[in-house]
Amino acid sequence: DFCLSRGLGDVYKRQLLEKANLAKNIHFTTQGGYRDDDGRLKKPDFIINLPDDRHLIIDSKVSLTAYESYTSSENDDKKEISLKKHLESLRKHIKDLSSKKYDALYEINTPDYVLMFVPIEPALMVALNNSNDLYLEALDKNVVLVSTSTLLATLSTVSSMWRQENQKKNVLAIAEQAGRLYDQFVNLTDDLIKVGNQLKTVQGSYDT
Repeated sequence: DFCLSRGLGDVYKRQLLEKANLAKNIHFTTQGGYRDDDGRLKKPDFIINLPDDRHLIIDSKVSLTAYESYTSSENDDKKEISLKKHLESLRKHIKDLSSKKYDALYEINTPDYVLMFVPIEPALMVALNNSNDLYLEALDKNVVLVSTSTLLATLSTVSSMWRQENQKKNVLAIAEQAGRLYDQFVNLTDDLIKVGNQLKTVQGSYDT
């Protein structure tokens, strides 16, 4: 659809993830397959790993065919029809995403919301400008509409969370090592005091 084939789209999304300093198979995985309680297979595009074993779902299977017709048409009536179809297409995908209920999958722990990525930023902007309630409609279905800029900002926040998590682990590791070192110093000091006391006893006996 419109500028992005499936393969190029995946590369583009992966570049956004890597630009936010997120590493594949560490901070995110692609096309993971999960089955719901009814045994139906669900394959989100990207699963973002968060600290404390939480996850964030990104889906980008958005059709932009109607938007392509809207931008390429020079006839006002056809543009109006294409814009209407574009809005209908987005609403349909919002509804489909909501029905998948990724948050109910037992194999992953997700927040209540799924990020619906629209890769062509003007495609999302024109939809929001012509339907003021679209964003809230999506939120009501636990779907957050994101474009390139807002997704990148979200991923940067995730990257910051991981940095803080790693720093916390490093601080805890340093504190643990420092505790062990302190215990060793205490033991050494106790031993030196014992040796000193023994030397005093030996010196006293010698003087006597």
